[in-house]
Amino acid sequence: MVRSQRRTQKKISSEDSCLDAAGDVLSAELPGGQEHRLESDKISAADLLRTIIERNKDSLLKPLLIALSDKIPREFSESINSEKKARSIVAYGLEEAGAELRPSERQKDLEEKVSKVLDACKVECRPCEVYRIGKPDPKRPPLVKVVLPASSHWRTALANARLLRNAGFPSVFIRKSMTLEERRRDFMLRQLARDRNKRLSSKEWVVYKDQLVHTKSLPRNSSGNLAAGTVLSD
Repeated sequence: MVRSQRRTQKKISSEDSCLDAAGDVLSAELPGGQEHRLESDKISAADLLRTIIERNKDSLLKPLLIALSDKIPREFSESINSEKKARSIVAYGLEEAGAELRPSERQKDLEEKVSKVLDACKVECRPCEVYRIGKPDPKRPPLVKVVLPASSHWRTALANARLLRNAGFPSVFIRKSMTLEERRRDFMLRQLARDRNKRLSSKEWVVYKDQLVHTKSLPRNSSGNLAAGTVLSD
């Protein structure tokens, strides 16, 4: 009886080397009625899902599992990109270094300029990524994308963007990173705010959290001033 069990165990494919009879594991049924245990911490999610698909006997469930295997990595990637976008800013008006410089020197020049912009905005951090984006345009320097370490730095940068004008950067502007659709909506809202404010003696309408709001509705501290970190677009 013992020999028969050993022969059955030897018939298990070498591809299932991750199968083990001990540890914190996930139960799996194999041919022959034997139960083995799959060490979930020693197998990748892709291999685990592929194993489930291969051993699934429900013809209706198989296409759903295949769809799931395609969807998981895509949604995971989208989640990472969304998180990264939420702490990214875009800078306008940062002049390019001379074309005679080497690429590494041009990149160094760009990073130094971005550091000065962040200093002016009172952002105390080192950017994760700094690079030019968009197509070359002889009329204006390319945009600069800056990925910051945390969303708190992102909020500080945008809240203090108004300080750039008096810090030696009158032609430099920064905004949050946006998709094409988001940029179109932002442009429409800012244009609507300008149109409403034209008929008033002071600016009363602003864009706040992707909405057109009256300044009376903005969050304020106990002194009546705008709350720290309030990011406006006008």
